[in-house]
Amino acid sequence: MKFECSHEKIFSAISKAEKVTGKHPTLPVLSCILCIASTDGKVIFRSTNLHTGIEITISAKVETAGICALPGNYFLQVLSGISSAETVLCETEGDVFHINTKKSRTKLKTLAVDDFPELPKKNNDEMEIVLPINDFLTGIKSVIFSGSNSDIKPELSSIYIHGKEQNIYFVATDAFRLAEKKIPFKKADDINSFLLPIKNAQDILKTLSESDEDITISVNDHQIYLQTQNIFITAQLTHGNFPDYTKIIPSSHTTQVIILKNDMVQLLKTIPLFSNHYHHITMGVNPINKTVLFHAENTGVGEIHTTLDAVIEGNEIEVGLNAKYIQDGLSIIQSDSLYFEWLDIKKPLVIRGQHDTSFLYLVMPMNRN
Repeated sequence: MKFECSHEKIFSAISKAEKVTGKHPTLPVLSCILCIASTDGKVIFRSTNLHTGIEITISAKVETAGICALPGNYFLQVLSGISSAETVLCETEGDVFHINTKKSRTKLKTLAVDDFPELPKKNNDEMEIVLPINDFLTGIKSVIFSGSNSDIKPELSSIYIHGKEQNIYFVATDAFRLAEKKIPFKKADDINSFLLPIKNAQDILKTLSESDEDITISVNDHQIYLQTQNIFITAQLTHGNFPDYTKIIPSSHTTQVIILKNDMVQLLKTIPLFSNHYHHITMGVNPINKTVLFHAENTGVGEIHTTLDAVIEGNEIEVGLNAKYIQDGLSIIQSDSLYFEWLDIKKPLVIRGQHDTSFLYLVMPMNRN
């Protein structure tokens, strides 16, 4: 194998591919990036952790075709030390991979390629949808924090993606809070619903950067396939049924609070310092005084009471909440003002932006401690 390309191209490709390498005690080749050079002027870099796989194609001046497996971390570190203005010449001699520039020469030992897993390939008859990368990534990032970190219930450690009424819905829940993001898409009804594991969604976020480029998505019972101009990603899907989350979304409210987001952000920098290890705080709504009282107490730290002005309609209410959950949701909402809505203290708090109907966030109340 022998090829030459700009540092910018190869470094960008290896930076993405290395993020999907895996660690496996009986399959060390998973820590490698497979390099495939062909005489048509293309070089493919492939990596997988068995859950997610990626192929990145770059153009290069290929003198000799070939294939080898390179330790991903070392390859990336070597490239990190090379100036972005350099041209990189890569060549194999036996089981040694040479990385040469005008100013440096590096040798890396390769591994046998025979054990490197093949990536699943999509069938030509599978349904495809095309949408902007930024829309897809926004949907994932808006809800991924709300999924479960436990694998006990795989459907709760997954993002539920489905289409309905010209919107793609991204939903995640850990049973204590739930986030829903909807993205406009005219052909949403063509999408078969599926469950994307959180860990695979994280891999996708790490390897796809936001851009105006479109992405082609196809799904079968086991895999999702994502294709851009030079990147191909495949990831396993979760088998199971997502709970019918629409049943827990209140259709009305008896108390509504409109509060400035910046006020809540500033308050949440301090009040969690006084909460317990469950992040418990109390929120009390007073419609007469048009104020919201926040209280937290930790016997080992102290106690805090803070009041915020708000526009309030409906009934007085006092409820325990998880401060961290509130913080997580506010980081997604872009509106300057927030709606906090309750049907009663046993029902979830509904949080949404005042002028943003695309994101809905539910937080379950906490029992008194």
